[in-house]
Amino acid sequence: MSMYHNIGGAGTLPAQVSAVDIRLEELKTGLTTCGLTDDAARDRFISSQGLLTLDCLASLTQKDVKGLVETFNTTCVGTLKDQAIGYMPIERIGALAYAVDKCNRRNERFDINTWNATAIQEVRSEMSDLVEDDGEFRKSRWYAKAFHTS
Repeated sequence: MSMYHNIGGAGTLPAQVSAVDIRLEELKTGLTTCGLTDDAARDRFISSQGLLTLDCLASLTQKDVKGLVETFNTTCVGTLKDQAIGYMPIERIGALAYAVDKCNRRNERFDINTWNATAIQEVRSEMSDLVEDDGEFRKSRWYAKAFHTS
């Protein structure tokens, strides 16, 4: 008897993975690399904030990312208190948003496989060069620098 024998005689094919599932897994991978390593917390963050793909992050400014996380953190009470997201993951999520946006503006697809501690450090360094005098990061400054406009 074959080890692939299916009782009842009807064979089943493995489930197809949809593009939506792949994009969601990319988002989860990116957030995991940013420090959201608890599966339940990460999944709750994604669903509570309405995130579907990395592109959802790309439209956010640093201030938006901080607001998004602060909103999530207000729901981390009682038994969920350990799911609160700290300062460094917030900074890394902001860097991820910036990196995805940078690729989008260049009509390139962001490769999640390149997102690691080194990439995060490089992006955060690049972002620090784009901080205004008031301490606020401005994507518009990056856009002007990247495309040589003023």
